Amino acid sequence: MRCTVLRPTAFMSNTFQWLHAVKSERTVYGTHGGIARALIDPADVAAVAVAALTSEDGESETHALTGPQALTMPEQVEILSDVLGEPLKYVDTLPAIVGEAMRSAGMDGEFADGMLTALGNTDPERGGVALPTVERITGRPAGTFATWLTANVATFR
Repeated sequence: MRCTVLRPTAFMSNTFQWLHAVKSERTVYGTHGGIARALIDPADVAAVAVAALTSEDGESETHALTGPQALTMPEQVEILSDVLGEPLKYVDTLPAIVGEAMRSAGMDGEFADGMLTALGNTDPERGGVALPTVERITGRPAGTFATWLTANVATFR
């Protein structure tokens, strides 16, 4: 039996977590901001899934999926600032403080700890290196973070 596994890195849509702080303070708070991630557009994951489901290939495969460029959080915020046409600030925050805020907001402690561990993981397998997988499978390049933000800019206003 054929099995195809898709392993996307961090999704561009995860930046929706910034909405409250962006709208109220024009600030993004994060942790491990110096670690670059090649965020992927969820639409690119869907396109790869369609290609995998309609492929005649009988091989089982695992595909690591990334966007076309690895960006740090400050670089992501700079791109959002450019798309919005107004200045935003990035504040790198200690993981312990972010973890406490997650728990205070009702997040399960073990889940919060797992998220913070994942955010601090510098292994390239976690998306620190852009891979050509989307283009190889779909025949078109993966969408950029700037393009995704432009399509979703109204949400951040």
